[in-house]
Amino acid sequence: MSQPEARIGTKIRKFLEENGAFIFKVHGGPQMMAGLPDLVACINGRFVGIEVKQPGQGPSPRQKFVHSLIMRAGGEIIVATSVDDVLHLVNDA
Repeated sequence: MSQPEARIGTKIRKFLEENGAFIFKVHGGPQMMAGLPDLVACINGRFVGIEVKQPGQGPSPRQKFVHSLIMRAGGEIIVATSVDDVLHLVNDA
């Protein structure tokens, strides 16, 4: 994640943790699968991948492909540019 995205991701992670979610940051690297969401969470019993982006940006083709695999397996994917984009995850218990 770029620095602005990292700041957004930190705010999202903190908000979700404060609301009872299990959440962790995926750190990319040569041994990590490309395209994984930036944040992986379990929220109210649901698996949620959160792709953090700056406003106006979207996932890459590889990210979209991995997102489709997660959704096919029954998980959820959110592309978030702010905490507001994830509020419903804790409010829809």
